[in-house]
Amino acid sequence: MLAAVLVNFARALRRRPLTLEIMAFETVTRNELTVILEEVRESRTMALVAALDLAAGPDDDLLAVTALLAAGVSYLAVRARKIRLFGGIEIAGEAAWVRLEASLAALARTALT
Repeated sequence: MLAAVLVNFARALRRRPLTLEIMAFETVTRNELTVILEEVRESRTMALVAALDLAAGPDDDLLAVTALLAAGVSYLAVRARKIRLFGGIEIAGEAAWVRLEASLAALARTALT
């Protein structure tokens, strides 16, 4: 389930150029609008965390691993707007995202074991 959620997150982000522009803007500017967006995003994220039972206990790092994977997806999606390559991967191309999604799903499955 986590693998599917993360892959769907990657696909959804890439289909939303305005969202990617806002996310890029949020990294350099903090204002009333970005605070509201942050609160909405965090609220929705925590609802998803609860639904997926990712915060099982204080010693469980699954939530941290999931946050890192989602952050990686977000960063690469934002970068792909203007940057062609990252780490030798053509992040602006569809073939690269098929590869990245497969790797993301594999990492998510590993995190659950």
